[in-house]
Order: sequence, then C-alpha cells, then structure tokens
Amino acid sequence: MNTSIVEVSKGRQITLPKTVRNKLHLIPGSKLEVIERDHELVLKPLGDDLKHLFERAHSMRPRRKLTPEQMDQVNEGLFT
Repeated sequence: MNTSIVEVSKGRQITLPKTVRNKLHLIPGSKLEVIERDHELVLKPLGDDLKHLFERAHSMRPRRKLTPEQMDQVNEGLFT
C-alpha cells in the first residue's frame, strides 16, 4: 500500500499525486466515490463500470411494459 500526503487548498480541494492518477487511469472528469468511515476518507474510482452499466441497460428490451412508477418501485426494492 502506497501512501501520500496531500494538502487541502483554500478552495477546499486536493490534488491527487500523478503516480496515483496514472496508476488508476484517472483523467479530468473521472468519478470517485468518497466514503467516510471512522475518521477516514476512502476515495474509490468508479471507472467505466457505471458507463458500461448504462450502455447495457439502454440496449436491453423490457419483458413487460412498466410505467415509470412501477419501475421506481422495482428500483427501490433493489436498493433497500
């Protein structure tokens, strides 16, 4: 595990070290999940997984015609 020290700027931003950005293939616009736990921050790259998920979902054809309200109910059931 590599560690680095970064400084929070006046604008409350941090700059990730170049070695980290390169290793994780982070580019401008890359998304990171920020997880707070036990006085720690964990930054988790979302990568292209989310993009691929949306592309796959867009190409899928539903087996049944659901109303937007029914789709919301299904989605809520998945995440609770």
